[in-house]
Amino acid sequence: MTKFIDIEFDDEELNECVNAFNYMCSEKRMYPNILSYDHYTLFLNHNTIGPTIWKKFLSNEQIIEWYEQETNIAIRTKANKLINNLDNGTQSTGTAQTLSQLLSQLNKTKTNNNKTIIIYTFIPLTKQEEENPNINVSDTIPNSIANAIQTIDRTTKNDK
Repeated sequence: MTKFIDIEFDDEELNECVNAFNYMCSEKRMYPNILSYDHYTLFLNHNTIGPTIWKKFLSNEQIIEWYEQETNIAIRTKANKLINNLDNGTQSTGTAQTLSQLLSQLNKTKTNNNKTIIIYTFIPLTKQEEENPNINVSDTIPNSIANAIQTIDRTTKNDK
């Protein structure tokens, strides 16, 4: 049997799900459609494991990461096929729109993998925030924010 998911868990229920998933992919030839199955559909296709255990499986961080990798590979493959087919003269608006959406989805995935969160604030940090090693204070303001800041002169003729 081919292993589609090659992850070992300490939790025996999750290992049963991995084995059942690999069985459905390999022996029942359910891959890649299985990637769109929810926990109830997995239960209906392999009813020796209950839907709550399948839900636990699908909610596991390692499985979520595996699914994201599989999805990214599928998106890249489809985008590359569309790019290769552009040379055969069958370009259409639908093809261009599909390619645009696939490339946009790939770009979102790359952006979402960055775990750095940037917060711009003009409020002084607390003592605890200043001592936190994860906080980097920048003295410069990025152009996109600086350009959004407006100053308004509220003085009137009578104030002068």
